[in-house]
Amino acid sequence: MEDIHIAAANAQVCSFENLSSLSQDMQDALCILSTGGGYATRQLYTNGEEHVITSKRPVMLNGINAVATAPDLIERVITIELPTIAAGKRQDEQTMEAAWLRDYPAIFTGLLTLFAEALEMLPKVEIPEGMQKRMLDYQRLGEAVCRRQGRGVLATTRQHARRLPRPRAGVLRRSSRHPDTCGTARGAGVGRHLPAATERAKQDARD
Repeated sequence: MEDIHIAAANAQVCSFENLSSLSQDMQDALCILSTGGGYATRQLYTNGEEHVITSKRPVMLNGINAVATAPDLIERVITIELPTIAAGKRQDEQTMEAAWLRDYPAIFTGLLTLFAEALEMLPKVEIPEGMQKRMLDYQRLGEAVCRRQGRGVLATTRQHARRLPRPRAGVLRRSSRHPDTCGTARGAGVGRHLPAATERAKQDARD
């Protein structure tokens, strides 16, 4: 767990790749990073002094399995479940790199445009009493994004409510195909609708 806090203190974004599982302590540490907090340990070369690592960072997790199984961590994540790449559509690294370099300006433009429009909408977003979630700031930003995409009022709130764990046993089913783990956050934010925003940005660049 200490390594997670050290990584957060030395990076603007924490990225953990190819995960199979996360211990409860690691999931607790990621919860702390998402809302901000500290980790205390004994300062080196001393017996009585304490060193506190304080950080608040965005985190990216990558893996085949649903590694977020703790209810408090599930409430803090946006899960994007990518489709399996068919054998006939696989590409080598050089082809993908060329495509990325070609499309990067449009992708970056689309993200910045959507974020700017969401921030403009944010002061107008109100969550009705009784529907406010633990991560209220994230909920309001998600609502602003959805409204700029024309997805209607409270779209993020409804998606968020559907993906929250109900019985504990349902949370612990870690198959990547289970709808209560990996796939439930697909509609919670930008991921599913980013291709459309990117295509609009490409069209604007051509015009």
